[in-house]
Amino acid sequence: MINQDNEEKTKEEGVLEKLKECQRLKEEYLNEWKRARADFINYKKEEETRMEGVKKNTKKDLILNVLIPLLDNLDIFEKNFEKENEFQKVIFCLKSQIEDFLKKESVFRMKTVGEKFDPYFHEAVETVEGFEEERGKIKEELLAGYFWEKKVLRPAKVKVVKF
Repeated sequence: MINQDNEEKTKEEGVLEKLKECQRLKEEYLNEWKRARADFINYKKEEETRMEGVKKNTKKDLILNVLIPLLDNLDIFEKNFEKENEFQKVIFCLKSQIEDFLKKESVFRMKTVGEKFDPYFHEAVETVEGFEEERGKIKEELLAGYFWEKKVLRPAKVKVVKF
C-alpha cells in the first residue's frame, strides 16, 4: 500500500513536471510571437514612413525639375509676346493650371522686387546702380524663386542695388 502510494505520487509528480514544462513552453512561444508581431508592426510603420519620404522626394523632383522650369518658360513667353491670340490664351490657361496645382502642393512663388536681399532666399546674379533708399533691395527678378512647405525649394535669381 505504501509502495502504491509512492508510485501514485511519482506519477503525479511526473505529470505536474510535464504540465509545468508545457506551461513554460507556452509562455516562451507566446512571448516570441508577441515580439515577432511587435517587430512586424514596427517594420510596417518604418516602411510607411520610408514610402512617404520617397513620395515626397519624387513630388519635389517633379515640381523642381519639370513644373517650375515649365513655368519659367511660360513666364518668358508671357514677357516677350504682347499680341494676344488664341495660342497665347491657351498658354496662359496652362500656366494658370500649373500655378493652381503648385498652390495645392504648398509651393509658393517668392516675392522679390523691392524686397531686401536675403542670401538664404535669393541668389544675386548682378548688382546695379540705384538710389540710396534702394540699396540692398532687389531691383529685378531674373528667375523666380519658390518655397515648398515653408522651405526654399529654389532661390530666386535677382539683380540687387549695390550696397
